[in-house]
Amino acid sequence: MRTSQTWRTFLAQLIEDPYVRRRLADSVGVSPITLIRWTKGGFNPRVQSLRRLVQALDKQQQERLLPLIEQVYPDVAHSLSDVPHEPASLAIPPSLYARTLYTVARAPAHMLFFSLCDFILGHALKQLDPDRLGMSLVVARCLPPTADGMVRSLLESEGRGTSPWPTSTQQGALLGVESLVGSAVTTQRVQANQHLGDASMISPGYQDRNEKSAVAAPILYTGQVAGALLASSTEYDFFDPKRVQFLESCADLLLLAFAREDWYAPERIQLGLLPPAQTQQPLLSKFRSLVNARMQEAARAHEPLPILQAELQIWQQIEEELLGGTFTQKAEL
Repeated sequence: MRTSQTWRTFLAQLIEDPYVRRRLADSVGVSPITLIRWTKGGFNPRVQSLRRLVQALDKQQQERLLPLIEQVYPDVAHSLSDVPHEPASLAIPPSLYARTLYTVARAPAHMLFFSLCDFILGHALKQLDPDRLGMSLVVARCLPPTADGMVRSLLESEGRGTSPWPTSTQQGALLGVESLVGSAVTTQRVQANQHLGDASMISPGYQDRNEKSAVAAPILYTGQVAGALLASSTEYDFFDPKRVQFLESCADLLLLAFAREDWYAPERIQLGLLPPAQTQQPLLSKFRSLVNARMQEAARAHEPLPILQAELQIWQQIEEELLGGTFTQKAEL
């Protein structure tokens, strides 16, 4: 008995030719392997990706594919041949450049990093996720090294998000070579994973809560690196080439948020292997009390310790513990 055709089997026929497979993948903004996964039923494309797929076909192919899609997605099939809904612009406007330079020139040094991250990430979030599907943007910076002078981890320092992520986050977890940002910093190249959690993928990174796809762009200056910008989405295949290019531009603008001492030559980047954020939580939950205890200890010794320096010392001790050392705190609360 002849099996009735579905949109997946029709797509499978179209992409049997490797040239067609590559052309369609480029048009849709996904990898060829993603198209193959769609044909096998393991993953469902986003409406926007389906729309791009339809628009990449000729009129005859569209007439065959649309009725098949309608069998599965009756509520959206009628709109798939329309002009796709994209953000109004995926370019940094002159006004943002002007505001950035104004802030660099006038903001107090201790407020510069927060101030620039605040409005650059806020602007990027509005452009990348106008429909509030769910996105997180995080700046992860190199944690200053200790005795050996080597950078062993990255600290999630500032973040902005739309639900299910919090609107604003400060100082999250430590990340290492196992992470997407770790790979971006180590290679000094953009790294993307459009199907986090898929064991068959060879892309770097691992899936955190709510994440389905992510991209990390290194923050570079004259061959040195300060960290990376991480973008995470609740949608598979969200980061098409235009969005990746926009994130690179945002990462380039963020370089102005870092001080001279925040930059490291590639040979000083030797990231360790760190556990996921949920495993770090018992230590991270003590962070503020440990900082307070460290400052009180310094005050008793008549050696006042600035809060930023105390925080750095505690982060370095947490890093040591997570990398397999011993975490001690004389005045643990």
